[in-house]
Amino acid sequence: DLFYRSVNVQLSKNTITPYSRALLLDTTINKLPDWFNSTVTERVEKIIYMEARSLTDILVEYGHGKLHGLKFLHLQECREMVTLMNTVTRVPNKPVLKSLEELHVFYWDRLQQLCVGELLQGSLGNLKLLEVEQCEGVADAPVPSNLLQRPQNLEVLIVCATGMVYIFKSQGLEQGETVLTKLREMKLENLPELTNIWNGPAQPAMFHNL
Repeated sequence: DLFYRSVNVQLSKNTITPYSRALLLDTTINKLPDWFNSTVTERVEKIIYMEARSLTDILVEYGHGKLHGLKFLHLQECREMVTLMNTVTRVPNKPVLKSLEELHVFYWDRLQQLCVGELLQGSLGNLKLLEVEQCEGVADAPVPSNLLQRPQNLEVLIVCATGMVYIFKSQGLEQGETVLTKLREMKLENLPELTNIWNGPAQPAMFHNL
């Protein structure tokens, strides 16, 4: 009961749209039967990972599950992972998570970075909400430049209770490149180590709709 109450509490807040086809997992997609993946996983809109200890990289899951229609991704206490996406160890040959609208990351102490390496143009292109909460291992910035360039439709950013120094890290952006111009809401809470929102001269265009 405590497990399901935790799920319900987390999913009842900070969501943009309800999604009907949902899957709750405490394991990885490659451990599910092929018939289940072809009839259920490939059609799912929402996936919630709760304490999925064998989960190592969401790009591996994306490849196994053909999650091209995934719109909502929630990860909580995935303790084997230190990064959410690593394009150095697994190089995608096309954009990933193109349909994803919401990404929620909770209670994940070992998480150090959301993305390592470069995502292809079009990846996360429909992402509207990003939430990172209670992830003490993210000590640098939750949105580095390799991630900053991709979710150009991001509207809401929520960062709570982490040890990070910056929110956005701009090294690697091209001169004059504009990012996140649709951002309309930021919630920053309980960030005792935070020194700056942006680790350099901020782009005024980014905050026009805030």
